[in-house]
Amino acid sequence: DKTGKNTAGRRNERERRRARRQAIEERAREIESERARERGRDKMGIGATLLKITSALSLIVSTALVGVSGYVYRHQNPHIGQIALARITVQAALGFGLLTFILSIVGYVGATKKNKCVLLFFFTFLQTALAGLVALSPPPYTGVPW
Repeated sequence: DKTGKNTAGRRNERERRRARRQAIEERAREIESERARERGRDKMGIGATLLKITSALSLIVSTALVGVSGYVYRHQNPHIGQIALARITVQAALGFGLLTFILSIVGYVGATKKNKCVLLFFFTFLQTALAGLVALSPPPYTGVPW
């Protein structure tokens, strides 16, 4: 009778130890899984920070560009020579300022949320805008018609 109690007690003690070990191992796996998810979220690291800074600066510059272009467009002197070229240039600066303003907001939101879809949209339109700027900048200075 006494040996049966000892054997049952030892068996219960082993079961408790094994259950405790399993609980500890399960918690360790949960912690490691949580850390892996955190590392996955932080993959953008310093790139996201730099994009936020760049977008904020672009937002400031585009606001100034829109303000100055709007002022010049509104108060443009109609008695200067080549008014059509000056008006087109001011309109282009105004449009580019608005586009840069919108892209700055999209870039900042994409970097803050770390959303790859928004960032892909941002970079696609940014490259398109810059390619358009490069393509449309030389004709007024070279005399080549658009």
